[in-house]
This record gives sequence, C-alpha cells and structure tokens, in this order.
Amino acid sequence: MKIFLQVLFTSFLPFLLYSQNKKEIDSLDKLYQTTNQDTLKILVLSEKAFLYRLVNPDTSMFLAQKAFEQSEKINYEKGKAMSLNSMAAATHKLGKHLEALDIAQRAITIFEKIKDNQNITRSYNIIGDVYRTQKNYMKALEYFKKSLKIGEQKQDKRSIARAWNNIGFIYLEVNDYSSALEALEKSLAVNRQLNNRLLISYNLNNIGDVYLKKEKYKEALDYYEQSLAMKQSLGDKWAMTYTYNGMAQVYQKQKTFDKSVFYGLKGLEIAQEIKALPEIKMLHESLYHIYKDQGDYSNALKHHEKYKQSNDSLFSVEKAKSTAYLENKVELEKKEKAMAILAKNNELNKLNAEKKMRELILITIILIFIIVFFIVRPAVLTILAQNKTLKDIAFTQSHHVRRHLVNIMGAVNLLKEEKLPLDDSQKQLFNYLEDSSENLDNTIHKIVVDVNELERNNSKSFIEKFSNLFKRK
Repeated sequence: MKIFLQVLFTSFLPFLLYSQNKKEIDSLDKLYQTTNQDTLKILVLSEKAFLYRLVNPDTSMFLAQKAFEQSEKINYEKGKAMSLNSMAAATHKLGKHLEALDIAQRAITIFEKIKDNQNITRSYNIIGDVYRTQKNYMKALEYFKKSLKIGEQKQDKRSIARAWNNIGFIYLEVNDYSSALEALEKSLAVNRQLNNRLLISYNLNNIGDVYLKKEKYKEALDYYEQSLAMKQSLGDKWAMTYTYNGMAQVYQKQKTFDKSVFYGLKGLEIAQEIKALPEIKMLHESLYHIYKDQGDYSNALKHHEKYKQSNDSLFSVEKAKSTAYLENKVELEKKEKAMAILAKNNELNKLNAEKKMRELILITIILIFIIVFFIVRPAVLTILAQNKTLKDIAFTQSHHVRRHLVNIMGAVNLLKEEKLPLDDSQKQLFNYLEDSSENLDNTIHKIVVDVNELERNNSKSFIEKFSNLFKRK
C-alpha cells in the first residue's frame, strides 16, 4: 500500500505527470524559442529532459543527450553536469541502474570541479533512488542525507523538504516508524512554508501510512482525510487511489467493513477510469482481503480472480524488472567493492602525502639549523669581533687621543687670551700649533665617523651575503 510520493521515488502515470508538468514544459519551450543564449538553451533542454524522465524515459534520454552534445561543443561544464543528471534519471527509469549510477557519479565529478553544490543534490537523490530500487536502504539513506546537508547549508527549502521526505520513506521501508514520522513531519512543515499543496498532500498520505503501520487508526484516518481533500482540489486522481486504499485498510482493521468496502471500491473505480493497472491490482487485492475478513467469500473470490488477472498482465514487466534487478544488484555490489577499494587507496595516498609533507618540513628545519649554526653564526661572530675592534679604535681616538688634544687646544686658547708680546718667529710657531691642533681634531672626528660607517657596511654586507644564499641562481 505504500505510496511512492517522493520527487524521485514517484512512479507517476504518464498522463498525470504530463498534466502536472505541462505548464512547466510549455514555459521551458517558450524560453527555448525566445532566448539567444546557448548556455540557457542547454539548461532548458536538460530541465525538460528531467521532467520527461517519468513520462517518457526515451524522450528524456534523447533531450539529455542533445543537451550534453551541445555542452561539449562550447565546453560548458555546468551544462554537461545538468544533462548528465537528466541522463542518469532517465537511465534509472529504463531499468539500467548500474549505468545510471555511473552517469550520476560523472555529474558529481563535474559539479565538484565547478563548485556547484546547489545542483549536486539532484545527483545525490538519483543515486539514492538507485540504491532504494536495489533495496540497499542504508546506502540510499546515506545519499539522501548528503542531499539534506547541502540543502541546509544553502538554506534551500525545496531541497530540504525533498530530502526529509525521501529519508522518511526509507525509514518507512525498514519499519523504523518513529524516525519515518519525524522525517515526514519535517518535510511537511517546510512544504507548508512553501505552500506546495501537491507535496503537502503526499506528506499527509505518507504520515497516514506510518500511523496505519503503528496501528494508530484514528490518527491515520485523520491524515488520509486531509490528504484526500487536498488531492481532490488538485484533481490528482492517481494519488487519490492510494489514499482511498489506505482509508479502506484503516476501516478493515477497525472491522467497519461497510466503509472499508466503500473506500476500496471508490479507489478501484478511479483506478479503472484512468487505466492505472498497478493500482487496479493493488485495490483488487485489498478488496479481496476486506471481503474475506467480512465473510463475503463470493465477492472475495471475484476480486481475487481480478487480482490474479491484473497480476498476470504485469507479470512479464515485473519479471523483466526482477531479472534486471538481480543482474544489476550483482554488478552494483562489485562496483561498491571497487569504490571501497578506491576510497581506501585514496585515504592511503592522503596519509602518505601527509607523511611526506611532515618529512619535508623536518628536513627544512634541519637545513635551516645547519645554515644558521655553521654559516650564519660564524659570520655573525666575525662581524661582531670586527665591530668590537672598530669600536675600540673609535673609542681610543675619540676619548684617549682627543683628551690630550683638548689639553693642547685649551693651552693655545689660554695663550691667545693672555695677549703675550711675541716676536715674528714665536707668532709663526704659535699659529702653526693652533692650525695643527684643529687639523688633528678634524682628523680624529673623521676617524670616528669612518669607523661607524664601516661598522654599518659590515652589517649590511653580511645581510646581503646571507640573502644571496636563498636567491635562485
């Protein structure tokens, strides 16, 4: 009775999907005809292909391949990834699950390359749906949770609602009803914020399924009735068959057989009207069990025969799907093992790269230590020794030598102030003494200045030589 009411889990009938998507497809067609941008045309084709994946997978594949070819011509990476997503979805619906997985992985590689996390969620959902079809529910859950994480990071409410609904459906499949209910209620809350009535009706129906499994029939009936009212306003007849089936089963459990039969027949009437063979089969089976529990064996036998006829009509398709499922399951398991080995090798390569980096850092530190200790340190010590010698010379000149000079210059000045009577030879001697004192003072001053300059030049020369050690030749 479970209703596949997920964005990617849906097995909508062609006419229903087409009526729901017709406006969007028409809008895309109009945009394709009016735009002159090649990139936009490619994105329109890719999205149209994605919409057709459930209506007509062959048409979807044709459009997606066309979009991919055009993307390759202009080297448009996003267009390639988007068209690959549509190709993967169509391939999955054609029953080629392993191929669909490969195509979706190619899309993910491109999305990661161009850092497009927004559209990578669709890839994750497609892969999750492949694993769900293969009944590998834990793998499916892993990818749906990846989609949820990105949706939350981007605050994309549509992606969040879709992910929670998909997660809820997986929990329902594995009979974890508490987790299923929590996830579906989160999806419902977000869809109500978006006012997405179609998905709200599906959330309500799925929650009703959970309460039916939990044997909380009052709550189940309440959610089914809310879902039914919304589906009736939307004209969603296909989905109504599942709600009527759910309500029939609730009343069957409550032993209210008149109402159970009424809703079962109502659902069957709609399924026959829209020629929905899987749903006809589902409702004949439900009515068989209802009449049997009621003790009406004549009607029970009639619906059992109808159920077998419907089942036989679907047998060839189901058999083909079953064969494809077993073949793909084996191949998928092989691929999962190969992917696990690849992931392990990647992890080992990462660890080796980290080890080499640590070794390189250690070698660099050792080289720096050797350079500092054996090259820089001796040079520094030499410079310091030279500078000390120069400082000692400058100190001797500026203090000890100049002290005696200052005494001589002081005596000369004193003699000048006394204005002593001197003959010509004495005057000449006095002037010579005065000039020599001044010249000697200037010489001492110049020595001090030159020593300081030489000290600076030594330091500068050392720095230049040290820098040259690290310059490329």
